[in-house]
Amino acid sequence: MSGVKFGRHTGNWLTRVLGIFLVTVLLLVLMVLTLRAAGAEQFGLIADLNSKLKANYGIDLFADSLGSLNLSLIADVFKSEGQPKGSNDVGQILNAPVPTITPINGDDRTPQAPTETSVPTNTPSPTFTFTPSPSPTSTPTATPEPSKTPTPTKTPQPTSTPKPTSTPSPQPIRPILECVEYNHDGTFTAHFGYKNPNSFPIDIGIGPNNYFEPGLDDQDQPTIFEPGRTSPYPNAELSVIFRDPEIIWLLGDKAAVASPESTPCELPTAEPTPQEDVDAPILSGGVLASPPGDLTVCEIDVAITDLEVLDPAWSSGIEFVKVKYLVEGYSGYIYSDPFILKSGGPTGDGGWLGCYAGTIHIEIDPAWIPPAEGDFLIKLHAKARDNVGLEDYLWLGEYTMPASCGAQSP
Repeated sequence: MSGVKFGRHTGNWLTRVLGIFLVTVLLLVLMVLTLRAAGAEQFGLIADLNSKLKANYGIDLFADSLGSLNLSLIADVFKSEGQPKGSNDVGQILNAPVPTITPINGDDRTPQAPTETSVPTNTPSPTFTFTPSPSPTSTPTATPEPSKTPTPTKTPQPTSTPKPTSTPSPQPIRPILECVEYNHDGTFTAHFGYKNPNSFPIDIGIGPNNYFEPGLDDQDQPTIFEPGRTSPYPNAELSVIFRDPEIIWLLGDKAAVASPESTPCELPTAEPTPQEDVDAPILSGGVLASPPGDLTVCEIDVAITDLEVLDPAWSSGIEFVKVKYLVEGYSGYIYSDPFILKSGGPTGDGGWLGCYAGTIHIEIDPAWIPPAEGDFLIKLHAKARDNVGLEDYLWLGEYTMPASCGAQSP
């Protein structure tokens, strides 16, 4: 029984091998014919296709003696015949599942229908077509926009400190010859005055800018020249006796010459007809040595200069010029002594123009109780009165003195 079984199995084995060989040859022929008909241009196979498995994927001992069936020649055949276009058809044939027959132990068993094992379909390898790489397009170099040159910030120029206004040079003093008077001893008397056009006194000492000739340089002439014009004869500023032929007063670059031929001095033959004085004097100017404002003392002497009084024609003359003050809420007006006429006097048209100066003493009574605000307020005025009683007032300013000048709390 065992011998019979061996012979039967041997016949089956040979039949299987021949069947596989014939199927393979048929497949190759079909592939060649299919490729020739399709006219494909490319088809790639695996160059080394070997199989050492039986149809049922068991070990094929016969393959060891036959060797491997190398299918790499298929690629050469394809190339000689022209590459097929339908490479997918060939791939499907080669990748189709191989039908297998599962052997059944026993003689009387009916062979089972071959079980078809599905083989995963290989996705055909993509055909690579060489596409020349495009030449790199040169990246255009961006032309840089010209940088805007920043407008330079103007450095503010330092504000130039204004130069202090220079005090104008004083205008020259002009000497004036009023008249010449004949004396019975053969001498003459020259009466001089001057005019200072400046608004401030000028100091010119005896010397090359203030002298007489011929004779002594010093003839008791003034050295402080007040603003304005001095009074005329008979109230002339200066009288000098001289002999023929002349005498000259030199004051800076100005000169006044007196000689026997100069204008004689004549007294009025009759008094002018008196006129009625109807205009009050007019006060102006006034320079305070201590400027108005807050004081830290309880008493002070305030000097006042350049206080001008004008009494229009016809003037009866000026009775007095004074300065007065009051401490607001504590006192009435307190007057100074009469101010002194420093220059000027009657005018040629019958009026009066004079410049006055003087001092006033201001103080706080220590018995006064300080005001609620804490400081004492002092108001300062000037007053002028003419000979008929007409008066004028001029506001000069305000001072304050500390509350400590008054009565102190115990």
